[in-house]
Amino acid sequence: MNDIKIQAIAPLIARTFIEDTSIDSAYFKSYRQILKDKRPILGDFLSLMNGRLHDSWIIKQNFLENTFSLTISDFVTHIFAEALVNKTGLKIADTSLVFPIYIDFQLMNPPQYYDIQEDGTLTEVAPVLFTEYLDEQLLKVKNSRKIGILATTNGSDKYLLVLELETVNVTFNLDAAWHQLFGNEYDAVYNKFKNLLSRGKYLADQSICDELLCYYLPN
Repeated sequence: MNDIKIQAIAPLIARTFIEDTSIDSAYFKSYRQILKDKRPILGDFLSLMNGRLHDSWIIKQNFLENTFSLTISDFVTHIFAEALVNKTGLKIADTSLVFPIYIDFQLMNPPQYYDIQEDGTLTEVAPVLFTEYLDEQLLKVKNSRKIGILATTNGSDKYLLVLELETVNVTFNLDAAWHQLFGNEYDAVYNKFKNLLSRGKYLADQSICDELLCYYLPN
């Protein structure tokens, strides 16, 4: 896949950082159906393919026996927890606000790593250890089980990780992490946060979380 541009195979990703990325309108409209058709492969990962993991920290990355594993700290929950700490004055360090999601990609072939040049040209490189998750897309290639994941190293260079999927398994450890930090005292507002998030409300912003807490936790 060397010398192919990311715009050609992952336009939904490319448009976020490469100007003048064109998207065929028919493809754009059909992408949701493409995702639904791949539900048996994607499993619960499908629920995260809506920008949910954007800016999330990659805590751990591993490839062993056809399984590529990522442990990710959910950025949205971190932002909400940070807003709660600020509002209540709880003595909890920001670095402790970690909310793990474990993702195991069962692969048909080894993962491929591509450097992305300024014009979008992809060049295959040796395995890269990522620090931040940015985006994902099922690749625009015929009959593909391939997914592209956009990630960075130390928040700078962007890479495209290409995985040819057998299945995906996701384990959410958000609730356990929340209760370890906050106990049950703030369950009502936490459950409201989760409900809004499940309905697609954008909450990855400190000011929005502040407003939510002011409304549901006024004192």
